[in-house]
Amino acid sequence: NKSSLSNDALSSSGATTKKQQAGRKHSSNVMKRERNIEAITNTTTTMAWLQQNRVKREEEIKAIRVGNSSTSKRKVIQRQSSHGMRSVQKKTSLFLCFGFSFFICLLIVQLLYVEIMMDDTDTEHSHFSIHSIQKMILRKPQQQKNASSPANTTNTSKLLIHAADILLSTQLLSVPQNLQENGVSIPSSEIPSVEDMEKLYGKHARIYGLKDSCPAFRASVVEEERLITPAGMFNTGTNLIFELLKRNCCIKARQAKYGNETCGIRFQVPWGKHSPVSFRLKHDSEWDHISHTNSLPVVVIKDPYTWMSSMCRHSYSADWKRNATHCPNLVGNNNTTVPVTLDYPKNSPMPKAHYKSLIHLWNSYYNDYLNKTNAFPFLVIRFEDILFFPKDIVTEVCHCAGGVMYEPFRPVKESAKSLLKDKAHEGSSGLPAALMLYGNATKRREPFIDQDLKFIREQVSQELIQIFNYNIL
Repeated sequence: NKSSLSNDALSSSGATTKKQQAGRKHSSNVMKRERNIEAITNTTTTMAWLQQNRVKREEEIKAIRVGNSSTSKRKVIQRQSSHGMRSVQKKTSLFLCFGFSFFICLLIVQLLYVEIMMDDTDTEHSHFSIHSIQKMILRKPQQQKNASSPANTTNTSKLLIHAADILLSTQLLSVPQNLQENGVSIPSSEIPSVEDMEKLYGKHARIYGLKDSCPAFRASVVEEERLITPAGMFNTGTNLIFELLKRNCCIKARQAKYGNETCGIRFQVPWGKHSPVSFRLKHDSEWDHISHTNSLPVVVIKDPYTWMSSMCRHSYSADWKRNATHCPNLVGNNNTTVPVTLDYPKNSPMPKAHYKSLIHLWNSYYNDYLNKTNAFPFLVIRFEDILFFPKDIVTEVCHCAGGVMYEPFRPVKESAKSLLKDKAHEGSSGLPAALMLYGNATKRREPFIDQDLKFIREQVSQELIQIFNYNIL
């Protein structure tokens, strides 16, 4: 019995163990199925997420492509528009250039027509050439003389910076009579021929700035503070115009305020008469400490050929290589230009200046003044006109500043430099000798060799030559 009981117990425990194993297996299978289901679910979710991202990326790529296409279209449209604008601008520029050229041609034709109709007896303008057109631009139509005024002036040409105002009442044909009226008695044999003087300097006297500078100066400076102050390069007649003005002109309001000894005529401009105009408002000369803006500069210019000859006789502070047989010596033996060094006061803005040649010094000094035409009032007068027409020139300058002329006119017969009584000005010419020297075409040519003359023709300022009517050799 014990044996059967133990077998039953064993059988019963074995059955229980199988049931347990079967339960565990079932649970394991259930868990596997759940894990598989979960894995499948996760995979499905991942695939769906990937699909969504792929769709989004495709949409983004498509948008980018569409955007790039739009940008490209915009760029193409912009390039087409820019090309169209440039084309329109080119057409507009061509049209404006053509219109301006047509206007200039009409103006030249009108000048030629006026010249023909004026019945001018001067053969210099009787042919159609570039030179004649340039001369006609500078020329003024004559006006009827006004007996009440000392000299008539005409309007300045605006086609250049300014053309010098021409004193039509002052003609070379009346030089002997004019000198006699001015108290200068010189035999006719000592006066240069009219033909020579006309060839060298034209028929009439010229003053640059007379029309514009005079009213501007009188309007900007009260009468009792006005000053007339000469300026110019060495050997140009600054002392002569100073002496003539001092003897014959007075600004009465200034005399009344400052005394009988002060008529407003000064020896030089405040910055130094030989100094460049760039020193204005920046430097005071050693002897003059007066207002720069109250001064009317009267700049004297001289024929470049006779000026260079004068520099050979009196060089002042200019220094360049030369000798007694070859002066002014513009071009050296090795066909190179001869430079010029000029000393100015040590306390000035430019104590030492260097120029390519002597003619470049002449160009620079006077062109610097012309470039200041609209900056402040000033006059430029020719040295030769002071010699031939002293009364007319002094009268115009005096009236320009609001001055009054004394009667009778008192000329300067001796050398104005000799009145200074210093060694630097010894040997200067008096009036008779000066008339013969500066009115003689042969003497004007003598000091120059052909090489120097060629250099002058190439380098001299054509604007200065045209405005002041100097003849080029």
